[in-house]
Amino acid sequence: RKTLKEQEMKTLKSIVIIACGIAALAFTSCNSDSDTQKGLTAQEISYCYNTVKGRYTGDLIYAAKNENNPADVSDTIKSVRSDIINDSTMILYNFPARLLAPNVKNGQVRGALLEADWKDLTCRTVYIGTNPVEFLVNPLTLTFNVPYNGETEIHKIQVVFYTNNLSSWAQYNEKDAQLKFIIYEGAIYLDGRLLETLDTATAFYFESTSKVSADIAFGEK
Repeated sequence: RKTLKEQEMKTLKSIVIIACGIAALAFTSCNSDSDTQKGLTAQEISYCYNTVKGRYTGDLIYAAKNENNPADVSDTIKSVRSDIINDSTMILYNFPARLLAPNVKNGQVRGALLEADWKDLTCRTVYIGTNPVEFLVNPLTLTFNVPYNGETEIHKIQVVFYTNNLSSWAQYNEKDAQLKFIIYEGAIYLDGRLLETLDTATAFYFESTSKVSADIAFGEK
């Protein structure tokens, strides 16, 4: 019998494609009330980490309008890399800053993000399920120190993501060694002050196509 989480993950990709701007999916753990409510033991966390650790390459899917085909509402960046490096950290490498811009209302900030350098996105992980392995994905704030609107003065633009939210979530398929996760951009800060909360949270969906074990990727013994 398929769990609720497994059914939701099967439809997650289509959800991102059809409605990438949803604010929350209100996921519940596939382990029902047990693991999520009481928390995992140290032994269970160790099991989860040792199961998923390694280097993943896959597709990053995001909302995008196609003027020539209104039914096409998403786009994909291929060969994106994500490493799970310890029991509390995952890194999504070379996250394109331009993907953070479309839903930003402030035109100056939007333009600056479109031109900003790509950044590695560090995410804190919190394991919530063991069968299958599942964890919350808590992206850290991305900071861009950039000029905008023709000014020479440098401004600090910070992009904040959803954290400690069951919608920002990952699942690992041990049989196929496949990792899937989704994260949400939620707010923009300018020079340390909240500039705007996005009207619709912007979703980014990662689906791995290959995995390299930790001993090969990181030289673990």
